[in-house]
Amino acid sequence: EAVAAASFAPPPALSPAPTRTARQPPELAAEPEVEAQRWAATALSLAPGATFEVPIFVPEPSRCRYSFTVAAADGSVVGFSIGLLGMKPQATARAAQHDGEIEVPGGVGGMLVVTLDNNNSMFSNTVVACEVVTEPLSQLAAVSRFRERQLLRHNLFQAQEELAAQDDALAAIAAEEVVLQDELEKAQAAVEAAAQRIAANSARGSAVETRKCELQDEVRALQAGVGKMLWEATQPPALLPPHRLSLALSPPLPLSPSASASPLPLRG
Repeated sequence: EAVAAASFAPPPALSPAPTRTARQPPELAAEPEVEAQRWAATALSLAPGATFEVPIFVPEPSRCRYSFTVAAADGSVVGFSIGLLGMKPQATARAAQHDGEIEVPGGVGGMLVVTLDNNNSMFSNTVVACEVVTEPLSQLAAVSRFRERQLLRHNLFQAQEELAAQDDALAAIAAEEVVLQDELEKAQAAVEAAAQRIAANSARGSAVETRKCELQDEVRALQAGVGKMLWEATQPPALLPPHRLSLALSPPLPLSPSASASPLPLRG
């Protein structure tokens, strides 16, 4: 019973898992700068049939991004070309709006020439906005490598944090498993004690049932004997069996001397 009672006690509270100090993500270093060279015109007016050229010195291999847009939405277009001086243009277009990108080999004395023309118009000026940006490929590569390293650092930090979280979860599971194992052992002990009590009660119940049957048989036998005696007491002597009749006609036994010498006093 003590074991059974112990199994119904509330389970001990789980000790809280140790809190892990949150790590701060690694500080991001400053991204390398790209020394971009930019030429732009927000409202360049081209006379009818005019051509406008812009030389841009490119000291090393670079990426060049360009774009132009005609201000008026009347269907006017301009001609555009870009390339190294004295060489075939690397990109050309004739449109109201266009943008693109090229790689300029560059080098000592490399000169990039941007050309805009208004050859499609014979009578009116055309206003155009244009922008050209050059960025050294070596610096762009350095920025790309830097971003890759930063991404790797970030991914490493996230993986380490997830690994630490999994370790914490495993520790909490192990602690809970110890408590649950203790509860299981107590429950098994309670079940075993209850089974023993059930077996004892079953054996005692069998003995009680057997004794009950015996007593019922004795009661029935006694009831039969009493009934027979009562029946014989109500019958005339002629109907009594011989052994019962001799008992009924036999003289009473004489009283003892002490009883005859001491008659009971008469009252009032």
